[in-house]
Amino acid sequence: MQKSLSTQIRYLKLSEIREPKFCLRSSLGRVGELAESIRRKGLLNPLTVRRTVEGYELVCGWRRYNALKMLGAEEALCIVHEGLDDRDAFEIALVENVQRKELSPIEEARAFKKYVETFGWGSASELAAKIGKDVSYVVRRIQFLDLPEEVQQMLEEDFERRLARELEKRKSAAKVFQEDDAVNIFPPEEDGSTVQHGSGNMGSGQQPASGTENFATWQNLVSLKSDTGSSGA
Repeated sequence: MQKSLSTQIRYLKLSEIREPKFCLRSSLGRVGELAESIRRKGLLNPLTVRRTVEGYELVCGWRRYNALKMLGAEEALCIVHEGLDDRDAFEIALVENVQRKELSPIEEARAFKKYVETFGWGSASELAAKIGKDVSYVVRRIQFLDLPEEVQQMLEEDFERRLARELEKRKSAAKVFQEDDAVNIFPPEEDGSTVQHGSGNMGSGQQPASGTENFATWQNLVSLKSDTGSSGA
């Protein structure tokens, strides 16, 4: 974005903020746990909104916004941008979600395809530069949408399991740190084994489910651990 933008930080009433025009997430996920965290620690990251002729519109922080509403909060600290067009808003939302690793592989794929193909705002290489990723990362994500629906669902489920496991690790780490002042706060899996990818049909030596045998990209799915294994909350 090359334009000059005006930005302020101030409190806004949640009733003044509209839902985002571009919502990159398909679900709220574990929003109850997020609400409890906000209740105990407060809102650590402000919401990002843009001012339009219709009022204030949420750009980043959809889960935080809903968690605050769940808690009955009336207002929230917001970063308010003036003069953001649709492309600006989409880019800001995409960069934040990718950097925070809050999107599943399929959610990223849908967002990347919208940016490059649906809206035609830039090439895969231009998008990659904006989000700080390699071009191959963007292209590979978009190709996920060519996979069968059942395989896409497996990727979504695998991401949710990894996310839940990482959250449990963080909780355990915090407890250990508080009680024992431990240094190594990220223990290995309890059984010492690696996590099987997908729904259990993707282990080493196993063949893909019926209907996917002719998909050349199937063999590359086992490498997704390197793409999704580090995804955090």
